[in-house]
Amino acid sequence: MTKKLLSLMLAVALLTLPIYNVIAIENVVVATVDGINITADDVSFRFREAENVLWPEYHEMFPNHMDVDYDVEFRDGLTFAQAIRREAVRLAATDAFILREAVRLGTDSLTEDEIDAINVHIISTREHFDRMEPNGFNIALTEAGFRDENHWRVILENQRIMQNAFMAIIDNPDEMARLGLDDQDSATERANAILKRIRAGEDFDTLMHLYSEDPGLIAYPNGYTFAAGVMVPEFEQSTRNLAIGEISEPIRTAHGYHIIMRIEPFEEGMLRPLGENENLSDLYAAKHILISAAQNDEMMVIFNAFEAMVEQYDIVFLPALDDISVEPIEREVGSTNWRTRRINVYVNHSSVEFDDAEPIILYDTTFVPFRAIFEALGADVEWHDYTRTVAATLDGMTIELTIDNLIAIVNGEGVLLDSWAFIDNNRTFVPLRFIAENFGFYVEWDEYTNSIFIEN
Repeated sequence: MTKKLLSLMLAVALLTLPIYNVIAIENVVVATVDGINITADDVSFRFREAENVLWPEYHEMFPNHMDVDYDVEFRDGLTFAQAIRREAVRLAATDAFILREAVRLGTDSLTEDEIDAINVHIISTREHFDRMEPNGFNIALTEAGFRDENHWRVILENQRIMQNAFMAIIDNPDEMARLGLDDQDSATERANAILKRIRAGEDFDTLMHLYSEDPGLIAYPNGYTFAAGVMVPEFEQSTRNLAIGEISEPIRTAHGYHIIMRIEPFEEGMLRPLGENENLSDLYAAKHILISAAQNDEMMVIFNAFEAMVEQYDIVFLPALDDISVEPIEREVGSTNWRTRRINVYVNHSSVEFDDAEPIILYDTTFVPFRAIFEALGADVEWHDYTRTVAATLDGMTIELTIDNLIAIVNGEGVLLDSWAFIDNNRTFVPLRFIAENFGFYVEWDEYTNSIFIEN
């Protein structure tokens, strides 16, 4: 369930480790529920997530499968591929119910700032993948289940609309009560209690370091300096509206509740280098206290409520659903699915022992349990449960990875990952090469011995 909600909140980041190519037919109706048409475009990009939902059951049924057999009979007379398609429809139906709710709440349109943020995300993602290989962006779109850039844009916009609907529900006690969730406001209460202490004269910085759940405090203890489009729109707009030294009321974003103090921009807090024609005075700066709504699982609870709503209706699966074909990806030497023979990892000629989970290869990327590899490299590591973020520091370099998020923070600067961190069987896995190379190590893969050598 957690993975489903996180996928929703992360605005459908392009996947570079697809489970398979999804060849979507034109935007035809493949299922209906409660008078809502579910189309091929609604379903296709949900295939990888649907497989993740079904994977534990598949692995329990077929523990010796080295690769996934999509044609094997899975359950209820369905093949695994057919079960994935139907699970993807259920996910898409939940999206549709939330979008319908957004219309009722009046949150079904985006601001100019939100549209600009989506445009910046698309442009930076296109540049990233096209640098990796010719036509890389379009290849990545296809592998993630999108017909084209416009399809992806529509999904990004819908995801933002759904996020706004969640926030509107959380901030409205009547809406929470209507969903039977009228006791989910403790995050708001905690934020207001801290603000009351600030207004009474307590030191902002002291309270920030005591109570803020922002993992960025590790690298930026004195606040952030940022340009337009870097922060989420609500944070940026609220900072703009404050005078220097002024403190905001609690501001709601997808990350939780922020109490913001605007400050003068300063070089040590810059989230990215200055542009060619930029001056420090062109930027904004702020400290903030983040009270994470995730602590009380407010968004999770609301998502579950909509998912339960879908379960009350019979979904009609149409024959066109099976016309969305699934094609396994050709794998390179040494690459398998989730389970493979042992992968050996050496740091400066010393073998790394992984006590509770082995490294795995997913589509040409090696993932390792986070704590063992960070400690082998000599890094100090912390796990932030509320934000599901791993933070590691070595020789003044800090790397932060958030579960299921394609954006890493390296010394405060956002970096687009090729492969995100994830949780499997209650173990957190991180992309080994990204970690090692960003800490200044050289990484070599020996396909014949299934070994990875990491050297200073």
